[in-house]
Parts: sequence; C-alpha cells; structure tokens
Amino acid sequence: MCNAGYEKGADESCIACAAGKYKSTWGTGACSLCESGKYQSLTQKLSCDSCPLNSHVIETGSLTADACKCNAGFYLHDGVCTACEQGKYKDTLANSVCTNCPVDTYNANTQSLNIDACSPCPTHSSTYESVAATSVEHCLCLVGFERVANACQICENNFYCEGQDAKTMCPAHGTSEAGAESVVSCFCDAGY
Repeated sequence: MCNAGYEKGADESCIACAAGKYKSTWGTGACSLCESGKYQSLTQKLSCDSCPLNSHVIETGSLTADACKCNAGFYLHDGVCTACEQGKYKDTLANSVCTNCPVDTYNANTQSLNIDACSPCPTHSSTYESVAATSVEHCLCLVGFERVANACQICENNFYCEGQDAKTMCPAHGTSEAGAESVVSCFCDAGY
C-alpha cells in the first residue's frame, strides 16, 4: 500500500506521483492526471491546482499555470486574464488580444465573447472608418441627416447637414429642402 501522493512502481515500491498527476488517497491505486482546468508542477501531490481566475486548460495532466489560457472574453494583460474592453470581443481560449468591433458597429459591454456583441449603427449613421466604438453615440449621422435622440433623420428644411452630426442653419434669407447636404443646397429667398 502507498501513501497519498504515491503509486506502486514496476518493482512494487512506492514512487511519488509525477508532475501533472496526483493521488489523494492511501492505497494501491495509480496517480491520476490533473483534470481539465487544473495543473500540478510538483511531484508527490494530493491534488492539482486550479487555473488562475478567468482562464482554463483543456488538456489533462498539465504541468504549469502557463498551460492555462485566458477564457473567451478575456486577454492576457500583465500576467492576468483581463476582460475585453468595450468595443472589443474575443471568441477563443487563448492569451491573444481582443478583436476590435468593425467599422459601423459599437459594443458597450465588456468581456464580450463574439462579434455578435458588436451592434450595427442605426440607419443613416456611421463610425466613419473608426473601429472599436463603445456606444451608439459614436455612430454619427451621414451627410443629409441629423441626429434626433439616437436616430438619424433627414435634415430638416432650412438647414444643411454635412455629416458627423453637423447641422447648420442656412444663411440669413436662405432656404433649403429637407436633406440638404451643404451650404450650396441653400437658395436665396426671392429678392436676395
């Protein structure tokens, strides 16, 4: 019979459990591989250590904490698995950086798991080539449209809208039709 942390060797003597293995009971049983999500770097152990917070290892019998990789929604920053910031996501078990949400999308949440967390900008708006937008406010109205609450509506009469939420009144004695895109869309009133 062997103590916990030991198993029978080929010559019937008790030998210490190797790194990556453990045995928690006294008896003749063999040492077991550390389960998925755990590791053990030392020999003769009764249990395995859990991966650090927000990380995991799929393989059994892992030897070090370095085998643990950051969960989806987290990336390795200064040795710690840290939640992906707003405007980003990560869909893999790895220590890699988070991916930016693409142009014309935004994501107000942290630790997002996939691109589906990146919401499209409202109709008639854009992030204007910016990536990793963090709120709908980063979706600016297109040329000819103005912001009303969180929506972009056609620019009202007597104004022109040059895009990126810019709305300007036509010069004095000038008018424009709805959807005017620049000052050249403003026409002088009769007599001016």
